[in-house]
Amino acid sequence: MTKILLVGTGNHAKNYLKALRELPFQFTVLGNSGEGCKKFLDDTGVTALRGGQQRNLELVNEATHIIICLPLAKLVENTMFALSNSAAEISCEKPGFLQFEERLHIEEYSRYLDSVHIAYNRRIYDIVEHVKSIIKGKPNLVIDFN
Repeated sequence: MTKILLVGTGNHAKNYLKALRELPFQFTVLGNSGEGCKKFLDDTGVTALRGGQQRNLELVNEATHIIICLPLAKLVENTMFALSNSAAEISCEKPGFLQFEERLHIEEYSRYLDSVHIAYNRRIYDIVEHVKSIIKGKPNLVIDFN
């Protein structure tokens, strides 16, 4: 059974939630502070559990997929925690790390466990849509965005 863990309650997490609601999988949202969890509930109608990964270790252990969408300063710490405590596929919000050495550390851990993926940079989405609008109606031009 697929069990998705969404770590974070900010704007990116709210966008991931829109997609997760459309999927036929069980998911749980983890927040850190009570204030962030309450705002997430108020904004989305979905309860986020307090305490982050550290206080919800059983859920981390059981997850098949973990999506980490936290502020940049917390990405590496939480990615490493997930790698150390779960065999899940991990998707980490961009850019994933601040220093090159952090990337090497994540890479070293991920060799022994499942993959770590850096999430798609949604900032270019508007550019893709703009390009699509420019080429729309040009029958001799074929571009695949998959």
